[in-house]
Amino acid sequence: MSRTTTLSVLLALALFIGIIFSAAGYFSALNAQRELRNELDTTMRLLNLIPVPAADLEQRLADERQANDDARTTILPLNVDANAIITAIFDAADGAAVEVLPITTGRWREESLQGRVYRVLDLDFAISGKMDNIQSFITRLYDVDFTITAVNSYTLAPSNADGNLLQGTVQMKIYTQAAVTAGGS
Repeated sequence: MSRTTTLSVLLALALFIGIIFSAAGYFSALNAQRELRNELDTTMRLLNLIPVPAADLEQRLADERQANDDARTTILPLNVDANAIITAIFDAADGAAVEVLPITTGRWREESLQGRVYRVLDLDFAISGKMDNIQSFITRLYDVDFTITAVNSYTLAPSNADGNLLQGTVQMKIYTQAAVTAGGS
């Protein structure tokens, strides 16, 4: 074989190998493109399953916030007279047949609890009576209409020789709502 024939065969062979590699790359790219189209189609089908938000969504959200604020106002008042709270405590004590002695209070303060701000009044007082009556008294404290009451702690100890009378202290908090801020909170 002559030199030209050998070079021609080698050139044809190199060209053939180049065509094969190009075709393999082309078919690989076609396969990748097909997979991407399938993924895109699947994604589009999934996106079409998501409902379109209502046109009045912002207005409905504002209405619900206002309704929530109105409901909070009916559940927790903005202002409660501390004297009315103390009177309610004395009434609960009378109804349960226990003695409540001097009540000490602090000023109204604000407390943040689970992302909400409440007005809080701390109360401490001495109590004495029979165990059943004290339980009745504490139950009555939770039934006060105009507030949310939380008894933080109480300590009781026998006050007479036979132990049927108890005396101790009660620490509690009275919660009301803080003023509602603009924009609904």
